[in-house]
Amino acid sequence: MAGAAVTRTMPAPDDETLDHLLDSPPELTAEEAQAPDDPRVSVMDWLLGVGEAVARKVTAVPRSPSGPR
Repeated sequence: MAGAAVTRTMPAPDDETLDHLLDSPPELTAEEAQAPDDPRVSVMDWLLGVGEAVARKVTAVPRSPSGPR
C-alpha cells in the first residue's frame, strides 16, 4: 500500500501506574531547586517579584499635599 499512513499507539498505562503518578507527583530536589540554570526557579522568582510589586501598589496610600478630600 503505497502512501499509507503509519500510526503507532502507546499502550495505556495500567491503573496501578496511574495511581502511583497521581499519589506522588515528581518533586524538585533541593539541589534542583537551587540550580541557577533551572528555568522553573527563575520563573518562580519572577512571579514572586511581580506579586510583591503588586502588593506594594495595592497597599500604597496616595498622599495629597492638601490632605484628604
